[in-house]
Amino acid sequence: TPLYSSAASDVYKRQILGPLTNPASADSMVVGVAEYELLKQYKEILSKLGCKKAIIVHGEKGLDEITTVGDTHVESIGLEFPRKINSESMGLKESSSDDIKGEGIETNAKIMYQVLAGKLPNNNPIVQSVAANAGAGLLVGEKVDSIKEGIAIATETIENGKALNKLIELRQKLKDRAPKNSIFDPPHSTLQIGGIFGGIAHNVIADKCFVNWETRPVVKEDGVFLNTELDKYTNEVLLP
Repeated sequence: TPLYSSAASDVYKRQILGPLTNPASADSMVVGVAEYELLKQYKEILSKLGCKKAIIVHGEKGLDEITTVGDTHVESIGLEFPRKINSESMGLKESSSDDIKGEGIETNAKIMYQVLAGKLPNNNPIVQSVAANAGAGLLVGEKVDSIKEGIAIATETIENGKALNKLIELRQKLKDRAPKNSIFDPPHSTLQIGGIFGGIAHNVIADKCFVNWETRPVVKEDGVFLNTELDKYTNEVLLP
């Protein structure tokens, strides 16, 4: 989308214009804004753009997401939602800015892995922050009837570490299937994630996600094995 990107040439402009000018034209979304004054402006503009359902949020201390640090101010479209929420109203523990701040790419990647793998306790401030925003996404996507219900489902999914654990399981199975005296390095088949796509802006919870993956099968049967395993997991665990 070069035409759109050129109109939003710096980070601040992209944060503001991204959800409003993206050609995907999502009609349901959770949007975060870093300035309180943008809440009503976003609501008005999104309504005019045909958005049917949205939760627009601004967290205290300039956070463009639902936060457990103080209050989160809210404007909504197409559904009843409180104008202000906090950790207590969501059934979560209040945290501080220091509890959820990042510390660089490597540390943040490690923390994200720990979250997705269910290696952090449910009351961890970062886990609760992720669950709160994911819960709002489930509400807007009409998968739940309240943000508390959405948070509960998100927390359970995080705790189980289902998706990440399945990839770890497949990795071990591929290692176990490696032929003896393999001439390849590594000696077993591998699965490569080529790209993950979805959403319309970094501060909008995506309603869809696409994962492009490929395999490097050491033996032909491994390609069939991976397709079968992933299809079964998707249909029996993820989709229900």
